[in-house]
Amino acid sequence: LPNDFTIYGKKGSIRIFPCFNSATRAALALAKRETTVFEGFRRNGFEYQIEEVVRCISEGRIESSVMPHCDTLANMRAVDMIRSEIGLRFPFEKD
Repeated sequence: LPNDFTIYGKKGSIRIFPCFNSATRAALALAKRETTVFEGFRRNGFEYQIEEVVRCISEGRIESSVMPHCDTLANMRAVDMIRSEIGLRFPFEKD
């Protein structure tokens, strides 16, 4: 079976080619036109975060404009809500 990933929208789709979790090729289809993009695979995706931290530190920043503190906190609230709804608790958490 194919191991790709497609996101469908109102105006087109984005297809991430196999293996989608380490793909090096994606295609954007709008109307009857398709554009394919190729990019080398990076080791695990954390490279982008590391590069942003290095950039911020080198510029003397304590907050990223790409991922500001408010967005990080909003993500954590969403994760906490999901964990609460599914009843996931870690062994180190207190009642």
